[in-house]
Amino acid sequence: MTYAKQNYNKHLSVFLLFFILFTFNTHTQARTKITDAIVSETHKQSHVLASNNIYLQTNKGIYETEEDLWFKAYVLDAKTLSPSFLDKTLFIQLIEDCTNQTVIEEKYEIENGFVTGHIFLNDSLKNGTYSLIAFSANTIKTNTKNYHAIRKIQLLKTIKEKSINHQTLKDSLIHFSIFPESGNLVYSIPNRVAFKAVNTNGEPVDISGSLYENNTLVFNFKSQYAGMGSFIFSTNPNKTYHIKLEKPYDNQTYSLPKIYNNATSLQLIGDRNEYLIFKVNRTENLNKETVYLSAQLRGTVYNIAVGDLETELIFKIPINDIPQGIAEFTLFNSELKPLAERLVYVN
Repeated sequence: MTYAKQNYNKHLSVFLLFFILFTFNTHTQARTKITDAIVSETHKQSHVLASNNIYLQTNKGIYETEEDLWFKAYVLDAKTLSPSFLDKTLFIQLIEDCTNQTVIEEKYEIENGFVTGHIFLNDSLKNGTYSLIAFSANTIKTNTKNYHAIRKIQLLKTIKEKSINHQTLKDSLIHFSIFPESGNLVYSIPNRVAFKAVNTNGEPVDISGSLYENNTLVFNFKSQYAGMGSFIFSTNPNKTYHIKLEKPYDNQTYSLPKIYNNATSLQLIGDRNEYLIFKVNRTENLNKETVYLSAQLRGTVYNIAVGDLETELIFKIPINDIPQGIAEFTLFNSELKPLAERLVYVN
């Protein structure tokens, strides 16, 4: 080999090495920039949301009129769950459920994040169920469905009026809810679907049912605990799906949520003491892209995993540093668009 050729090969090797390192560093910097943006946006959103959480307890669930309803409220920082000193006043409302009218309104001083008080239930209040609601200046208050601090109570003129019956009627109406694991159902990939059944009083109801594809039975399922359960199935873009409950609810049929053609799903497939294992699936006609799985709890991001997704990808997320609570695992694409989300109670 001549000296000129050796020198050329040497310069070519140096150039290729420089190109690879430059490409790697550029790619790494781009990923770091996106992960920093996810952390920044999550923290920004956590400041927009309520700063305090309120937890409410009552001394019992059934009261007579002309009796005191005793309660205790815990006003905690939404991030740390430690007593909050941000609010000084707690607002209490008692709402009659059948009319959605506020029948009692009171204010109490918050001392070091706690409130202990009582409400006199006067004789003018009607028999029925009521909602005791607590909020402060730094908690979200839009309507009764958005309250975190809410306790249901029953009010009677005399406790003797209550007929004790702990059994749920078999023919009572129920509310049957369907929850795709990562938010949406996706065609052509395995989907995990959770369900929950309750009666008109909000009590869990054990049920059995069947999944149908174009009116053809696919499989049977039943609740596993307190009216709740789940099943996994794959969908076909050219088919329709519905659920039919068995006796004594065999006259009730439920359609599945909308099924998406070009989408991504996120499944929890492993739960260990030190880490969680997630599986990402998506339809085959989408281009390969970089995705980011973020783990955050109460506005703090604890981990972000990065991977290149074609049709399937496995993430292993450490959870040792995450405090106890319900953590949000959100899958983002390179444009910071959320693709799927999964809530998990950790530690």
